[in-house]
Amino acid sequence: LKTVSSGPTPTGTVQTYAVSYDILVSNIGDVELSNLQLQDDLDDTFGAGNWTVTGLTSPQLSVVTAAVYTAAPGDLLDGMDSLAVGGTALVSLMVEFDSQGEVDGFTNVVAALGDSPTGQEVSDTDDAAVVIIENPSLSIDKTVSAGPSVVNAALGTYSVTYAIEVANTGSVDLNGLQVTDAFGDIGFSAIDSVAVTSAEFMVDHNGTAADETLLAGTDSLAVGASGEIEVVVNFTLTGGLEGLFTNTAVATGTSPNGEEPSDQDEADVVIDEDPSILLDKALASLTPVEGEPGQIDVGFLFEVSNAGPVDLLNLS
Repeated sequence: LKTVSSGPTPTGTVQTYAVSYDILVSNIGDVELSNLQLQDDLDDTFGAGNWTVTGLTSPQLSVVTAAVYTAAPGDLLDGMDSLAVGGTALVSLMVEFDSQGEVDGFTNVVAALGDSPTGQEVSDTDDAAVVIIENPSLSIDKTVSAGPSVVNAALGTYSVTYAIEVANTGSVDLNGLQVTDAFGDIGFSAIDSVAVTSAEFMVDHNGTAADETLLAGTDSLAVGASGEIEVVVNFTLTGGLEGLFTNTAVATGTSPNGEEPSDQDEADVVIDEDPSILLDKALASLTPVEGEPGQIDVGFLFEVSNAGPVDLLNLS
């Protein structure tokens, strides 16, 4: 009797899963069986080169080591064990495998063989199917990490930095990760430049607002993993334009089964100039005019302060 005791669970490597099998072998005949053997060809299940035996144990039988195991004929035991009438034994087999993007079709067959005292070989087979249940999901979190700050007050140019974090919140690895950002929909008078950087993802952006895709689309994101993208936007506001400017980013990916989860988040930039100027006038001096009785030169001191959050031009 062969069953899946745990898994398949993602290992953290793209498309790679861990699964454990329990194999229960019983002597249901009327004579003791010797030369007991269990054969399990993992190549037939997962394909040559797509699997690794990570564990092989039994409290009753002598198993081969994981390093010794080979797919053909797939012997799990050393062949020296006997099993008494009515006896049972348990073998546990742990495997990591590359799904190659498939979610089913992983039916694994085990054969049990033994010899009677007269040399008659008896055998039986059983199988267990592994099905990868996908629950793909990702999240995106976009914030303003710096700014907006004035670059050139005379030209009405500003700079703002966005931080975009993307995380795999599902149960399967995601491939073909992409983040898009519709810069042209923000509402700025003009976007002068866009600079995109990331330590975790492969960036592919031409530095203009017209290019809405930030990544090359070749990245994979393992279950529970995350990465960050920084976007610096230099923009221009004309004609006294100010207010709330909302920018939305969208993250997408592809699961091994071809599902395409997505998520989006927005960040607001507030431009509220609220300019203010202070003028303080004080008497500085009184000086009699020489040769002009009764006339006095009066001196004043003017102190002008910018009390607002933005630079002021054309001061008069």
